Amino acid sequence: GTLLLYDRDGIRCHKICGTWKFEGSPESESQNFELTRMIPSNEDSNELPKNGIFNGSFVYQYQVDVKTSKKKLKMTTVIKEENVDIIFTKAGTDNTSFYIEGKGSNQFGTFELTGTAEKKLQNDDPSLTIRMQKNYTKANNEVQMQSRISISHNLTDTSKSSQNELPPPSIHFSSGVICLRGKISWQSAGMRKIQLIQGVWSTGLDNILMDPDNVNGICHEFEYQQRSGFE
Repeated sequence: GTLLLYDRDGIRCHKICGTWKFEGSPESESQNFELTRMIPSNEDSNELPKNGIFNGSFVYQYQVDVKTSKKKLKMTTVIKEENVDIIFTKAGTDNTSFYIEGKGSNQFGTFELTGTAEKKLQNDDPSLTIRMQKNYTKANNEVQMQSRISISHNLTDTSKSSQNELPPPSIHFSSGVICLRGKISWQSAGMRKIQLIQGVWSTGLDNILMDPDNVNGICHEFEYQQRSGFE
């Protein structure tokens, strides 16, 4: 991932954001994560890296059995992490590389972080490239990995509702949830019309607004298609 400075709209923080995956699992897909450290008012925000307490979340994808199908259904949720204590130690004398040590906990258990941070040194960019490994030292024994995730679905019977009735506006969350942002367009394919929704998604609207062109690689592209019948 990347450790960078976020200073906008009165919010000053250091963010570690990027992707993670299970080590040694060829079928594991990369998923987004982010950790944020709020900067005190009396601290120089341009000084990176900085030891401190980070809070954030990561996307977790898992599979569930479907009674009506032999295939497993992929589900995604966001796991919160709070009070993650991260310490950066100089790896040399030139202040460009650092060792990372950290510890924290989430609903899966207690973990330790180890890794490295390297300054990019491109166009006065103060951000650093982060590589970390997470090792769980104590598992949460109350529930197992697949069953401990709580998912809330609001299921409504729409069979009797009016097709002209609009749903209520969506609630906006700045962080901690998967956010999609894009545009709707139409394309013609022979006798058919295709409605496209294309854009980017990340683990928070703040990530998308902070890096709309995805320079730091903290967002992912998405696309939905709806094909109409013959005209």
